[in-house]
Amino acid sequence: MKHKAGIIGIALVLILAVGCAGVGKKSPAQLAEEYRAKAQDYEAQGNLVEALEQYKLVLTVDPESQLAQEKSTAIEQELHKKAEEHYQIGLKFYNQGQYREARKEFLTALRYHPEHAEAKDKLTSTKKEIEQVTRYIENTLQPDE
Repeated sequence: MKHKAGIIGIALVLILAVGCAGVGKKSPAQLAEEYRAKAQDYEAQGNLVEALEQYKLVLTVDPESQLAQEKSTAIEQELHKKAEEHYQIGLKFYNQGQYREARKEFLTALRYHPEHAEAKDKLTSTKKEIEQVTRYIENTLQPDE
C-alpha cells in the first residue's frame, strides 16, 4: 500500500511539474506591452517615478522602443525639475530653522531624483550640525503666549 501511494505521489509531482513548465512564459513583445500599459497607467495617475521604472523595463525588453525612449527622457526631465523645486523649498525651511519640514522636502527631492547631490549633502550635514551643538535653550510656552 505504501508503495502504491509513493508511486502515485511521484506521478502527481511529475504531472504538475510538466504541466506548469510552459505557464508564465511570455514573449518579449507581450512583456513590453504589459510594461508599457502599466507605465501609462502610472503616468495617468501622476506617479511619474513608477511610470519611469515601467518605461525602463520596456527598454530592457525592447531597447528599440521609440515611445519608451521618448517618455523616459521626458519623465526624467520632469522628475529633475520637481526634485529641484522640493530642494529649493527645503532650503527655505532650513534657513528658517524648520528642520523637520526641510528634511521632508529634501527626502522628497531624493525620491524624484535619487542622485540629487545637494539634497544628500543637506541631509547628512544637518545631522552633523545637530550633533555639534553643545548648548541649547529650552523654553516652554505657557497658555496664551
